Parts: sequence; C-alpha cells; structure tokens
Amino acid sequence: IGSYFLPTPQSFLSFGWRNDISKIFWYLLQIQLLRFQVRAMRGTTKSIRQSSSRTQLYSLENSTTVDETNKLLSTFDALYRCFVAGTSLACGFGLIILLSLLYLSVRPFSRPLYRRLAASLGASSFLDAISLLLPNFKLLLTPDSDILTPIGTSIIVCNHSLDGFDWWAMLMLGRCLNLHGSIRIFLKKSPTNGGACEHFKAPPLKFLINLLEYPLLPSVHGKDYVRDRSGLFEFLRGFADESNCNGASFPHTGNNPVHFLLFPEGTDRNQDMAEFARREGRPQLKHLLLPRTTGFNASLESLRSSRPVVYDVTIAHSGYGGKSLVADVNPWSLFWRVITQKIPEVHIRMKKYHMEDVLRDSQWLDQCWIEKDRLLEHFYRHKCFPRAGANKCRILNTRFHSIEGSIVGLFRLLMMPFLVPVIIIVSIPLAWTIGWIWFAYQTYILLLGPTDEKDSSNANSSGKEISGIGTPFVPVTPFVSPITRM
Repeated sequence: IGSYFLPTPQSFLSFGWRNDISKIFWYLLQIQLLRFQVRAMRGTTKSIRQSSSRTQLYSLENSTTVDETNKLLSTFDALYRCFVAGTSLACGFGLIILLSLLYLSVRPFSRPLYRRLAASLGASSFLDAISLLLPNFKLLLTPDSDILTPIGTSIIVCNHSLDGFDWWAMLMLGRCLNLHGSIRIFLKKSPTNGGACEHFKAPPLKFLINLLEYPLLPSVHGKDYVRDRSGLFEFLRGFADESNCNGASFPHTGNNPVHFLLFPEGTDRNQDMAEFARREGRPQLKHLLLPRTTGFNASLESLRSSRPVVYDVTIAHSGYGGKSLVADVNPWSLFWRVITQKIPEVHIRMKKYHMEDVLRDSQWLDQCWIEKDRLLEHFYRHKCFPRAGANKCRILNTRFHSIEGSIVGLFRLLMMPFLVPVIIIVSIPLAWTIGWIWFAYQTYILLLGPTDEKDSSNANSSGKEISGIGTPFVPVTPFVSPITRM
C-alpha cells in the first residue's frame, strides 16, 4: 500500500499525486472501521474459554495494529518526500531570482563583486538550505589529508566512485570546510545543443549554469573546437586575475577565491581501454578509467598567473565493489535518488601539490591515477584508506554542520519569490525619478550650454592680460632699463 501511494518522479512533476490524498483519507477511515469490527468480535467471543481461540484473536488484533502502523508510516514518508522535493525546487527558484538580481544590479559595474556575492550569498545559501532538507551525508576525511584552504585559487582533480553522487559529495565537503560556494565544476559542452551543457538541457538549469559561471569543456568533435578552447582560456584567465592572493602581480583586481573541480575520467566507459592504454603507452588501471587531460591542461595554462594549488582527491564509498560506476548525470533522476535513497558513507583522502611540482612532470596526471588505483585496491580489501598510526578519521555530518546558517539560507531563498513584487514596486518610481533627473540635466545642458568651459577660457585670457600688465620688468643687467630703450 505504501508503494502504491508513493508518487513516482513523473507523477510528482505532473502533480498527479494530489488525487491520491482523498484515497489516503478513505483508507484511514476503513482502518478505523476495521478496528471497530475487531472490538465487536472480541466482545462476542468473551464466552469462549478455549485458550487457542483467545490466542488466535490476540494475534489477529496485533497483526492488524502492526499493519496499520506500517501503512501510516509509509504514507507519512511519502508526504515528507513530496514536501522536501517541493521545498528544494522552491529554493532553486529563489536562487535563480537572487542571482538574476545580482546579475542586473551588480555585474554591469563590477564583475569581481558579482562573483563574490554569487558565491557567498547565492551558491552558499543554496547548499546550506539543501543540506538541511536532504538526508544526512556522512563524510570521513582521513587524518593525513591536506585541508582545502578557503583563499586563493586551486584545481581539484577527483575520481568517480559513487553513481552520480561524487560531485555532490565534493560540494558538501566544500561547505563543511567553509569554502562558501566558491567551488565551480567543469562541465562538458555539447557539440550540438547550441554550445550549452550536455547534461543540463532544461532551460532553468542552463540559465542557472550561466549565472553561476561554471566553465564548459569544449568537445573535441565540435566544429568550433579551436574557438571554444580559446574562449575557455580567456574565461579562466578572468578568474585568475580576480583571485591573486598567492603571489600574483595583479593586486588591484580583488581577492576572489575560486576552486575548480575536475573529474578527468569523464562518463563514458570504453571497452577497449586496456588496448588503448597499451597502444598509447599509458598505465593499465584496474579500478579507474584513464584520465583525460583537456580540462586539466587548460586550467594549468590559464591559471598560471595566480599560482594555483592542485589537490588530488580520492573518494570511495562504503560497499565499494572495486570498480568505478558510470555516473548518472541526469539532474532530475539524481535529485530524486538523493531524496529517496540512503547515501552511503564517503571516505575522502586529499593531497596538496604546488603548481611547480605539477608542471615539472609531464606525466603527473597518469602518475596520480596510478596512486589512486593503489589506494582503491587497499580500500577494496580493507574497507578504509591506508593511514599512519592510530589516528581516527575526521567525521563530517552535512545536516548538522552549521544548522543556524542552514536555517538562514533556507529562509533567504524561500523569501526571494515574495520580494520580487516589492522590488518591482520600488524600482519603478526609482527608475522614473532617475529618468526625469537625467532628462532635466540634458535639457539644461542643451539650452544653457557648458558655461564652465567658457568661464574658464575667459578667466585664462584675462589672467594672461593681467599678468602681462602687472608683471614688473626685471632687466638682465643692472645697466639696462626700459626707459633708456624707449
């Protein structure tokens, strides 16, 4: 019965599950009538003295009560999931409104300020609100891990482990480490979808990606690959100029921290990966796919002026079967799975490398993946990453981290749709007043002309005359005077 009343993602999106609410109340009424019937049967069988009959009656009543409780719990669980889904979508709509207002009011005057506010007010509030609504996500950080710093520029390379949850785990890790929404994920650009993201084809999601300014990796098969690649370089250099606290030479451009998250494995599993590795002279991997170097090389080349720090992140989840799963990148199905499924514990290990060390080795990414493969082999056998000593892992619970910030972020995003009419009402007379002031100023300039320039020119000419008349004659020698010359 619980699975019958539980709405599917398709029925939830079409709002067809509202018709089942009446069925739920009708079923509850039938349960109450059944309880009355059981009590009546119990009253009529009081004269029966056989213990077997009493045992059967009590077992019938107990089984009925247990079934009622299970059915009610499943019904409330379904209603709670629908509430979480609706509230999450409302938060997403509020995020789009907030970013749109910042884009129209701040970005035309200061792009660094817009990016800072979009990360600290927009993306950070959304992650705080969603972590409070969704089930708890338990992250275990190894004791020898290098912690991400919330300042400067960094490039994060990570492997695929969870079936689509790996990027969500990294966003939640950044939230728990107080990165304040400064993580930007490299997404794959579609060669046929008008240059948009390949996996976010819905118009609201494409609009949100553009507002958050996530970098798009150009497809090699695209006809405009060269132009898209140069555009990506220029886009990343803009972030490098705004995030210069690691010793760069652009102190006037601001200090916007940014962390680029890259999954070099991609999402396609090639059946001839071993043969391709032998032909290209690349390593043979057991638990991972061969990494792609397009996004990583573009990041290093474009962000070199800001001296980024490279973080090598290895993740694995409890119940890891020894092979990386093909990531499910459909946002709607992934969103429904986050709500309905229990997310396993995620083990994370991070190592920090300086840019000079990475540039010194041309095969650094392949060597990094060889080390990841060794770590995942250890995790597959021992259910944990290797660590020195008896130090315990640092446990991060996403739901219980900064609850007050989550409440504030949830309130901020839910109130944004209600503030739109207020903003429109205030902006109309303000724009009308500014327009009249501009019109009056232009009329004044047109009728009276720029009198300041005339006054200044007259003052200069008169000053020259006055200075010529009043300046005393100073002869070169004391024997020459203007009287003798005249």
